[in-house]
Amino acid sequence: MGRWAGIVLVAAVVFGGCGPAAAGAATPPGVPTEAAARALVDQLVTLATSGNLDAICNLGSGTCPHDLRSAPVGSAPTAAPTIAGSWVIEPVAQAGGTWSLGGRAFALCGTDGLDNRFYSEVLVFDAGAGSLRAVNAVFWTGARIATSVDTGSTAQRFACP
Repeated sequence: MGRWAGIVLVAAVVFGGCGPAAAGAATPPGVPTEAAARALVDQLVTLATSGNLDAICNLGSGTCPHDLRSAPVGSAPTAAPTIAGSWVIEPVAQAGGTWSLGGRAFALCGTDGLDNRFYSEVLVFDAGAGSLRAVNAVFWTGARIATSVDTGSTAQRFACP
């Protein structure tokens, strides 16, 4: 998937008010703790670097199957990326009693299986019933989290080592 397609898909998730946050709940879903969100990112990395790509979408958002099909063959990394930084995106009340999707985001820097450097952003969010999911679970494609003042946060960029 191209960089802009990834940004558009993520923007639809973040701004679209989908998932449990959009179910008309009076309170927003919680933001995962740093440790819990990092554990999910670590699981994604382990699955990718071990070649278990089919299992990645068990931890991903609804766009994951498309993202995985769109990734070039052989592009999954064989080494773990570096986490360059993380930040919180707070859920924001929307019209009709819904909430924008918030969560904890991570900036990842690494090299994919085709020897291309990448910078990607993964958003870990509360999917309800004690479950966490990730937007951009196919983390080596260069997709980023698109946010704006409307969501109470701005996209943060971190330098790769």
